[in-house]
Amino acid sequence: MFSIYTSAYNLNKMGFAWKETLENWVQFLYKTGEISIAVNTSDDNTYESLVTFANELTDKHALGIDWKIFKIDIPYSDPFFDGKLKTAALRQCTNRYCILLDMDEVIPLWSQPAWDGVIGALEQDYSGVEALFVPTIDLFHDVNNMKSMGQKWYVHLNLQYLERGPVGFARRTDGTIDITKSDTCEIINSSTFELAKTATLVDPRLPNEMKLRMIREGQLPVVIHLGWLNKEQRLRQSAFWTPVWNARNGSEVEQSKTIEDLNSIEYVPHGLPPWNQKYE
Repeated sequence: MFSIYTSAYNLNKMGFAWKETLENWVQFLYKTGEISIAVNTSDDNTYESLVTFANELTDKHALGIDWKIFKIDIPYSDPFFDGKLKTAALRQCTNRYCILLDMDEVIPLWSQPAWDGVIGALEQDYSGVEALFVPTIDLFHDVNNMKSMGQKWYVHLNLQYLERGPVGFARRTDGTIDITKSDTCEIINSSTFELAKTATLVDPRLPNEMKLRMIREGQLPVVIHLGWLNKEQRLRQSAFWTPVWNARNGSEVEQSKTIEDLNSIEYVPHGLPPWNQKYE
């Protein structure tokens, strides 16, 4: 039914909790589907670790998951490298419905029925639509709290002319990218650089409380972002990404640099079940 695809590099060096992420993905796919991972040049044994753990998961869950874990070499100095990595992973997907997730993002297992509804939305409710905005929640402080909600192009049809990269209106003539307009991984038309034909499942102007209620009631799918939970890991991640963001933008980008900066971020309870709680 679904193909999940992603990019990976320096997972062990960065201290990602990537094993619980992969286990979540295989449980969500429920013994079917495929996972495609493009592994860029790393300073650690990311590729070997992923292959070993994928084999362990296959044995543990008696999976029928089709794993596609492969090496690739795209310079980190390339402002477009992130989209290129993700596109390489996408090109290995064979299922009609594709979900892009990062290695610090999980899908709540209790939201399975809402995700099944995504297929109906793409095929019936939104004729001509190629991609859907899906709500995302940034956990913060602990698993019971969040700092923000948003929406991203997580799911789309597997169409050969679609790729991941910066949208055309964010591309500058000098080769840099306006990062206020792009995270360099939008789902776009590879010829025109225009955004894929996209529908949103919920009005983003609605209060978070209302969107959370819709998620709790099974009306909306959701992705949970774990990347803000471990503050030390977040700082290591920012240290890697800051020069990348600066190169993309052509100028310095302000980022949180200390634990004190992160501790100043406000957060609120989200009231959702644990993301690893299964649907019953």
